[in-house]
Amino acid sequence: MSKSTTPYWNPLAKDQSDRWRWLEGLEAQVQELILSEDPATGEITRLTRFLSGADTAAFGGKAPSAATKAAWCSISPSPSEAWEP
Repeated sequence: MSKSTTPYWNPLAKDQSDRWRWLEGLEAQVQELILSEDPATGEITRLTRFLSGADTAAFGGKAPSAATKAAWCSISPSPSEAWEP
């Protein structure tokens, strides 16, 4: 089964405010808007909106895995590009 899709609309328009829901554990701080969902796998694509002063410290820091960092370092930019991981 594939993800559901939604035709384009302006998610920031005032008449769309009812589509945003509070993120569990971060009520009154962070909202999410589901753009697509695969019920079979639970995979979602969403927009996340952090309100001013949102405190996510309780969830701890997030960092890329060693494998992700290695993949970033294996990308070879052209000589004209100045890029560092």
